[in-house]
Amino acid sequence: MFGAKALGYTLGAALLAAIGVQLWFLSHIIYWSSYNPSSTAFMDRYQEKKPGAKVRHDWVPYSRISEHLKRAVVAAEDAKFLDHEGFDWEAIQKAMLKNEERGIDHYPAAVQESVPVRQPLLAA
Repeated sequence: MFGAKALGYTLGAALLAAIGVQLWFLSHIIYWSSYNPSSTAFMDRYQEKKPGAKVRHDWVPYSRISEHLKRAVVAAEDAKFLDHEGFDWEAIQKAMLKNEERGIDHYPAAVQESVPVRQPLLAA
């Protein structure tokens, strides 16, 4: 009896944690849909390389961005994005095999430079 109760609490806690993570993502999406960031990682890196450099930029609505540019960003992020549903299983498999050959038995954040395991935000 105790095992079933503990399992129920564990599943409930896992469900609450999953809901909490999703709400955290949702809150960021809502916030960033109304407020533009002061800078991007690209801008910050540029200013680190050239201290004192000024970056001029104007934020534009998503609708004013060329469809070609949107697709180019997706292609640069993941060339096979249109051929899979967000996870490139073939690339993941290759990365896992490469790690096994190297004797790596865990999966760090950057498994392989070219493994797109995330879904690009600019899906057309």
